[in-house]
Amino acid sequence: MTNRQIMILIPLFLMGGAFLQVPNFTAAMAEQDAWLVAVLGCVVAVAAGFLYGEICENNQGKNFLQIVESRWGVWAGRILGVMYVIYFFTTCALLLNFLSYFLKIILLRNTPLIALGLLFMFLICYAHRLGVTAVARTGEILFWMVIAAVIIFIIGLMPSMDPEQLLPTGFIDKRAIYQGLFNYAGYPLLEVAAFMFFAQHFDRPRARSFAKGMLIGSFILLIFIVAALLVYGPINTKHNAYATYSLVDRWGIGLKTFRVEALLSTVWLSGFFIKLTLLFEACSNSLAYVCRIAENRWLTAPTAALILFGVANLQDDVVVQGFQTTELWPVLAFVMGLLIPFALWVSQRPQRKKKVPKAVNRQT
Repeated sequence: MTNRQIMILIPLFLMGGAFLQVPNFTAAMAEQDAWLVAVLGCVVAVAAGFLYGEICENNQGKNFLQIVESRWGVWAGRILGVMYVIYFFTTCALLLNFLSYFLKIILLRNTPLIALGLLFMFLICYAHRLGVTAVARTGEILFWMVIAAVIIFIIGLMPSMDPEQLLPTGFIDKRAIYQGLFNYAGYPLLEVAAFMFFAQHFDRPRARSFAKGMLIGSFILLIFIVAALLVYGPINTKHNAYATYSLVDRWGIGLKTFRVEALLSTVWLSGFFIKLTLLFEACSNSLAYVCRIAENRWLTAPTAALILFGVANLQDDVVVQGFQTTELWPVLAFVMGLLIPFALWVSQRPQRKKKVPKAVNRQT
């Protein structure tokens, strides 16, 4: 996987599910200042991208758990491996559950939830069997389609935008902005740590490629947040679970002629596919490391079965999902996606050699 492919996959990964939920919970925290949370999130995203990129760049040919084992020992690698297996398994199951529930509400109302999850899981397993490089090439094709769809979609929303919806600015308590930033960083920015778990497939990774990808992805999310605030206002945005998808109704240029709902579906389906596939790859790689299995393809069917079991037993209530996204998940993502990688980055920094004073030859 080249640096260009990494830079393209990260924005698609960030848009997977997040662009449907992020306007809702950021507006619930910071109201009309939600755009400020997104701007600060761009800074956090670039910093996290440099962190992940530095770890991969300094340990080429190894994934995250192999780096942990070489730095902290075998037992630390095993313990963290189990923790990350649970983390990625839960993340993948929650995201697939959210996708299935969203499709059931919007498009296929009489379809069982597990049937939708099973249908999408077949696609994920097929992509997983083809390998990460095939997914990266697919991302190169989808990326420009997504960018074009976003531009057309935003242009069509301009007649419905009202700049006064962002006023007054700066009257929200700073603690609410910081809390919104913490939640926004936990979901979805710090989930990009999953890229380090298949870093053995990267071809000479560079930190700036991670940073550029994080900047592009966070900027696209910023556009969606600002668009939702300008069209709906902070009150309606925070009470709309799928504010971004509902913007289709406000599209002012030939809604039925251009089939803008199909245009927007290109964005969220591409993001869901890329994110679920890469999370599945990270989960299977972590499980293969813990079980000491050389080839993770042997774990495709067991991992898929466990994730589907999680989808079938997870809560499908929107209120509970919102509580998990805003209250529980950011804390876990902060530990798994920032604290542990930062500690590893600090431990692998090369120690500066102390300068030894040169001997002075005294002439007698």
